[in-house]
Order: sequence, then C-alpha cells, then structure tokens
Amino acid sequence: HEPRIVPEFFSHIHMCTVQVVALALPALTSLQLGGCTRLRALELSQCSDLQHLTLRACTALPRSCVDACVPHLPALRTLDTAHAPQLAGVVPV
Repeated sequence: HEPRIVPEFFSHIHMCTVQVVALALPALTSLQLGGCTRLRALELSQCSDLQHLTLRACTALPRSCVDACVPHLPALRTLDTAHAPQLAGVVPV
C-alpha cells in the first residue's frame, strides 16, 4: 500500500449550510458539518479514511442517515453530535 499524497483541500473540508452531503473522497480524514442545521442527507460510504466527523447542531439530520454511514467508516475515531439530540448515542464502530 503506497502512501497517498492529498492536497490540503481534500484532507480537511469545512462546510456551513448545506442540505445534502454525498462525498466519494477515500482520502478525506476530517469533515466538519457543525452548524448545518438544514442538513437532511449524508452519504459517506466512499470516505473510508474519515477519522473525525463533526455533526454538531445538525438538528435536521435523521439518525437513520448517520446509522447507515457509520459502518462504512472503519477509520472513524471521533463523532461529534453535540446539540443534535436525535443523534445521541451514535458511536463510531
């Protein structure tokens, strides 16, 4: 397995107000969606290197979306779901 060189843009993305996030970036390691109060859909199954995911205050995001994503994120270490009560108890696998 060769080391991958990834531009900074792809290793850390910060987005503010979006409704749908569907990413296929296998080398992405950190994604901050905190404060995306309109976020309703999340598809990250092709982001296998994702280690840190922030969903803080994503109050419109259904738990089922997060539950469907987590099993596809084997590298996930931290999942911040503060201020999103519907996501309470979701933990990285």
